[in-house]
Amino acid sequence: MAMSWGIIVPLAIGSSLLRDTLCLPPGLWLTMHISLNMFAILCMVVSFGIAVYATNEKTAAGEDPKHFCDLKHGTIGLVIILLDCFSLHSD
Repeated sequence: MAMSWGIIVPLAIGSSLLRDTLCLPPGLWLTMHISLNMFAILCMVVSFGIAVYATNEKTAAGEDPKHFCDLKHGTIGLVIILLDCFSLHSD
């Protein structure tokens, strides 16, 4: 998640903001922007899967892992993942 939000998303935003400054062939900035955003979403979904798996592994057998009972980090993370996935359909 840190790589996605800390590196890939800023690069995607930068490719859009600097499209006139970078002197790229027409349309290449858009291809870069979309590709970087899709890669960021892929990294987020994979990271989310790893987080769910890790939570399941550290939970004792027969107990509820309570994935989203922590109203801070877990719930906010779930909402962000859902918003990112739903934003794919609006493009």
